[in-house]
Formats: sequence, structure tokens, C-alpha cells
Amino acid sequence: KAFDSISNTQLIDLCAAFVSTSFEEKLEILQTVDLCSRLKKVIPLAQRYIGNPLALVSGRKPVERGVVMKILDNRHAHLPAHSESNESKDITELKEKLKNANLPPHAEKIATRELARLQKMSYYNPEHALIRNYIELIADLPWSVSSSKEVDVSQAKEELDRDHYGLFKLKRRVIEYLAVSKLNNNNLRGPILCFVGPPGVGKTSVGRSVASILGRQFQRISLGGIANQSDIRGHRRTYIGSMPGRIIQAIKMAGTNNPVILLDEIDKLGRGVHGIPAAALLEVLDPEQNCNFVDHYLNIPFDLSQTIFIATANTTSTIPSPLLDRLEVIKVSGYAQEEKFQIAKNYLLPKQINMHGLKSKMLIVPDNTINLLSRYTSGIKKLPLLSSILFASSISSLRPLLTFPHVCIAVKGYTKEAGVRAIERKLAAVCRAVAVKIVDPKTKESDIPVLIDAEKVVEILGGSVYLEEDIQNRTGVAGVAVGLAYTSVGGAVLIVEATLLPSPAVLTGLLGDVMRESAQLALNWLRSVAHKYALVEPGQDLLKHNGVHIHFPAGAVSKEGPSAGVTIAVALISLFTGLPVDTSMAFTGEITLQGIVLPVGGLREKILAAQRAGLTKIVLPKKSINYVDEIPKDILNSLELIYVSRMSEVVEAAFSGQVSETSSIETVKCKL
Repeated sequence: KAFDSISNTQLIDLCAAFVSTSFEEKLEILQTVDLCSRLKKVIPLAQRYIGNPLALVSGRKPVERGVVMKILDNRHAHLPAHSESNESKDITELKEKLKNANLPPHAEKIATRELARLQKMSYYNPEHALIRNYIELIADLPWSVSSSKEVDVSQAKEELDRDHYGLFKLKRRVIEYLAVSKLNNNNLRGPILCFVGPPGVGKTSVGRSVASILGRQFQRISLGGIANQSDIRGHRRTYIGSMPGRIIQAIKMAGTNNPVILLDEIDKLGRGVHGIPAAALLEVLDPEQNCNFVDHYLNIPFDLSQTIFIATANTTSTIPSPLLDRLEVIKVSGYAQEEKFQIAKNYLLPKQINMHGLKSKMLIVPDNTINLLSRYTSGIKKLPLLSSILFASSISSLRPLLTFPHVCIAVKGYTKEAGVRAIERKLAAVCRAVAVKIVDPKTKESDIPVLIDAEKVVEILGGSVYLEEDIQNRTGVAGVAVGLAYTSVGGAVLIVEATLLPSPAVLTGLLGDVMRESAQLALNWLRSVAHKYALVEPGQDLLKHNGVHIHFPAGAVSKEGPSAGVTIAVALISLFTGLPVDTSMAFTGEITLQGIVLPVGGLREKILAAQRAGLTKIVLPKKSINYVDEIPKDILNSLELIYVSRMSEVVEAAFSGQVSETSSIETVKCKL
């Protein structure tokens, strides 16, 4: 009301005062008596200074902003404005989009209100673009659009088996999910499945297959590193640069209200000063609450109950408990050697042949080549490199340019990861070197095929970065034992070393608190039973005259968990008795002060790691026997599993009866 009482002459003078110009230009404006002539002189000065009349509004105080906006509204015809015909056309298009969007009543009410505001608002108002974008989002969301097809369970089984080898437990659960969905007419508020396993085992591709089987759109949301809850819930419209959250964006891109959304790497969610993203996911993943999910930007309830959410993770240890409670965790283990061989031969190789426009008769890939190449990985992401090298060479000469037994050097000597990126980079260097040699005019026809032997690999990539561990040569001495570990990328072999020192007990190897306590438990247990193994006289302390240094090699790699307790105890007994442990034997299990061996997790991955390392005997807790069924039978047939319940049984097995306490031992030779 205060602005309406100000005359146009005063408003123009105020606007001219805001613009930084020379004294002569301001004097010329003051000398101009006619109102329209004065306005024509003020507008070019403002345009020259800020380039756009709209910028007069930004950075001003509320009073100044009101003055400028009134001038712009009163003299709209003098500005290079958005034409009325274009404005009317845009409003008409928005009305048509809203009409075709089939909005629910509560959303239609808000959209109509915002559209009315937009019609009354000047094009130069800063909120014009914000309101327009908001209305377009409402119109673009699939409020009532869905897609699905009749689920044929038998066909779904065939499709899963065709696209994924192994993964029997995972595929069985997916089939159960689809069967229940079919009985409920695809209207199932079922559990949120979470596939947990090492990289490269097919978690993401199974999610794509589920979407394909159901005839739904598929969207992937990468959650790794997200530390702001607004990325999930959206930013409020009052903020500059605000936008909807990842969930609403995925729904918009899918174009349907019932897509399959994959929440990838849910275990790698961060947390910062802007809230906890994992807490924002609680409402999204709760089937009882997500029917009225409210995004902060949209600020309208949207029904997510028809959306299928599938999460993937490498480990559950970093997922908050409230969020984990809403997930049905399905463990996905790494592939065994035979499984990786079959995947490479029957899935990846034909796929790569087709992708490179080749025919199978152009290539000769022996089974032993695939076997060599599929080793030293827990997943299958590394396997396509077989085809990549082969096809790059075959395109040039219609026959292999590389000898594959030597290509394994790139896998074993230059990469050490569960994924494929490092291998791709190394093999890309090899392929580039081959390509340069082929296109070189000086290259003779007799020089093709190019032989990539060990010397050629070293010439291209340099010396080996990683050397294969030789377990047999590192063990066989007193004070050394081999344990098994479970990591987010699969199983691993863990060597424990112990030696006597005059100083107090020392632990090294970048150990976590739980692992340090396991070492203390093992040492104190041995001190309490040392007289039973004739290590000291009754009543004497084992560490009266000596201290112990326990070390876990690979000091730059953090280690945590209780399953090394048995291994540490065996290494200590070996140290004090001077007897080496069987070099073909590995241990896993948690120990108590009473010498009881408790069950541990990750048994399948640990046994596969032992098998890859050439170990043939594994000592494991008797209470873990039920998990052995998950291991392929051909692997079990090649191993001797020794089940124990007390440390006395472990000691007798580790030293072949040379060190023993009165007990019984159960050795199971698996013959399935």
C-alpha cells in the first residue's frame, strides 16, 4: 500500500538512484522533464549495468525490491518482456498437462492453486520460474500410470537361470516373491529384499531381471557417499537450487508409479551435519508408511506402496539397525572356481562374441584358458576381460592374437580387486600396444598374431605389482598358523605369526578392538591351561620370563572380528612347544576363556578362500556344520573338514596328536 501511494515520477527517480552510473548521465536524467522520456533513459542504464531488468530485484532490500517490481509492472510495455501470446501459450500447455496427468484430488487442488498464482505473476518475478518448474513436476509424475504383465513363474525360473548361473538361494527367494505377488494380483506390500555379497556376483543384474519378469520399469539409485538427507527427501522450495529427492526423481524418470527401484550400495550411506540419509529411508522402505511419502520439494503425499524396492550391499555391519530391521537380507556368496568357469564359458564368452560382431568359428578358447582366467576373484566382473582381449585381436586377423596362459599374468600380477576396473585398464594397455603394432606399416604379416608372453606383458605393464602368496613357504615353522577371514569382497586367508620377547605382550597388524580382545583371550586361555600341555609346572605363569609378540601381516590392512581366536591360540601353542602346524590346515572360530569354540559367520567364503589357497584341511566350529550345505559338493569332496567344539580338540588336530589333552576329536571326510 505504501508503494501505491508513491507517484510514478518518484519511482523512476528511485530506480535511477539504484543504478551506478556517471554523474553526467544522472544529471541528464534529472534534466529530463517528460516522464516517458525519463523512463526511456533509465531503462538502458539499468540494462547496461546488469544486463537484465530482472536482476534489479536480486540482492535488494524488501523495500527496494518492491519499488523495482512496481516500476517493472507499470512500464511492462517498455521492457523486452515475454510476449503475452507466449505467456498464454505456456499457461495453456500447463493446463493441458495437468488435465492429462489424472491427478488425485489433493494434488489437483495444489496444482490449481499454484497455476492461479502463476497466471497473476509477472514473468520477471523471480518466483515465476520456480512455480512453473513445480507445476511441471506435478504434471510429469505418474500419479495413476502403472505397468505390469502377467507373471509366469515357470518362465521366470527359466529367465533367471538363463541370465544367472548359480545363486540358487537368491533365485529361490525371488521366485517365492513373484509367486506371492501373482496370487495378490501384483498388489503386494511385501518385504524389502536386500542382496548382500561381494562385488561382481550379480546382485544388480538380478534386480534388472526382476523388473523384466514383472514387466516394470527399472531405476537404479546409487546411495554411496550420500551424506545429506535432502538427497532422499528433497530440498524445500524456499532454498535456491532446490530440487526433488532421488526417490521422486526416479519415479519421474520411470514414468510409472510401480517401477522396480534398486537402492545400490545401501551400506555406504554417509552422515553429516545435514541429517542422516539412512533415517530418511526409514519411511521410504516401510510398507506401512510409504503409501503417503512426502517429498520436501513436492510437499504432496505420493503413494510408493506399489513400488518394488531392492537394496544391495557388500556388508550389513555398516547399515543402521532400524534400517536393517526393514530389510530381508539375502546373503550372496562369491562364486567357486567351477561356477566362474561355467559363467565365463556359457554366459560371458557368447555375449562378448555377439557384442564384437564375431562368430564362434573365429575363436579358439580352450577350457584351461578360461579356468586360469577365472581364478583369483570372488565375483565375475573380471571375467569379461577374456573376451575383450581375444576379440580385439580376432577382429584384425580372424584368429587369436594372444596366447592366453600368459594373459593370466595380468590378473595375478597386476590387479588385486573384486571388480573389473583395474584389470580393464591393464588389459586396455595391452590391447593398445597390440593395436599399435598391427596398424604400424612396418609390421610384417609374419609378425601377426602378436605373441603376448610374460616378457611382453612386463614390457607393456612393467614389473608385477602383486605377487601370489605362497602359503606353504610362509608356514611350517613354529609360531605360525593360518586363519580364515571374511570381508565385504569375499573370503581371505589370514596368517598369524608369534614370537617370544623379553618385553610384555605386543599386538601389531592394524587390529580392531574385537580382534585385540580375541588375542588377549587366546593368550590368557593358554596361560590358564599351560600346565595341562606340560608347558609349565603347575602354579607357574607361562609369561613369567618371556613376553609374546603377535603379528598379523599386511599391516596397512585393517583387521577386525572374533573368528581369529582359535588361530591365535594355535599359533601360541606352536610357539611354546616348538612344533610347527600342519601346512595344509586352516582354522576359524571364536574362543572363550573356558576353551569353548563358538560358531562364526562367512563360512562359505572362508572355505572357498582356503580352497583357492591350496589348503586341504579346515578346522571349524561344530555348530557351524549346518552352513556347509551352501558349499558346492565338488569343493567339499576335495577338502577335509574337522569339526571341533573345544580347544583341546583343535590342538590335537593341529599337531597330529603330538600335543594333546584328554579329549575326543571328530574328523569328517566329506564324500558327497
